[in-house]
Amino acid sequence: MGCRSCLLKRPITTKREIEVIERIRSRKPKEGHVHKGLLDYKNLYKSGLISETEYLQRREEEEEERQRQMAEGRAMLDAMRRRLESRSP
Repeated sequence: MGCRSCLLKRPITTKREIEVIERIRSRKPKEGHVHKGLLDYKNLYKSGLISETEYLQRREEEEEERQRQMAEGRAMLDAMRRRLESRSP
């Protein structure tokens, strides 16, 4: 058995658990259904389970997805506003 400090430096999450997390992340979970800490790539990077490059790539993908969703939301709001304005006298 290794020294205590060596044991503490070992990642807590296994590669198998990463695969499960990836599978869960690929689904669209109900709000609050999955513990968000499990899906946080920053935690995976900090524990050494993914590389910095992979972490940065995924963070960039998440930001692009967030911006796309915001743009879709804005388009829907604009359409609703136009519809309501067309109904007003």
